Amino acid sequence: MSFLASAVKVVWVDRVSHREYLQNIADQPQSHHSESSLSRRHTNSSKSAKMIRYMLVASAVLACAYGAATYNPNADATIVKFDSDFQPEGDYKYHYETSNGISAAEAGSLRNEAIGEFSWTSPEGQLVKISYVAGENGYLPEGDLLPTPPPIPDAILKSLEYIRTH
Repeated sequence: MSFLASAVKVVWVDRVSHREYLQNIADQPQSHHSESSLSRRHTNSSKSAKMIRYMLVASAVLACAYGAATYNPNADATIVKFDSDFQPEGDYKYHYETSNGISAAEAGSLRNEAIGEFSWTSPEGQLVKISYVAGENGYLPEGDLLPTPPPIPDAILKSLEYIRTH
């Protein structure tokens, strides 16, 4: 058989079942069509079509889940107030507020100290406000929602007092 005959494939459609059949001329003589090889091809293409449909549905479900999980109501927030003052000597201050309730203010000086505060509304609806001083002693925040250490038990306090006195 020539190279051309081995490279030619025939595609035909059964008009009754609307199935598409692909046959390589090199597989069999042109006068004989094996029903088993043709039906095997149809089964494989049917499985491929089902797999493609499954992948499309799975991709659509994942895309919907990703879109729902990444929704951010703060994405459209705008700045409703902004004030700033920067002096050539190094002193500065600024204040801003956004449409979703976030605000921040800070004042600083050339001596490397900044005093400020920021606030926002938590998902539970509670106003969170943090004030801070940042300078040579580091960043020192204060606020109601910041974690605090538990109180020292009385037995430990008595032991420390005993150690200090003896």
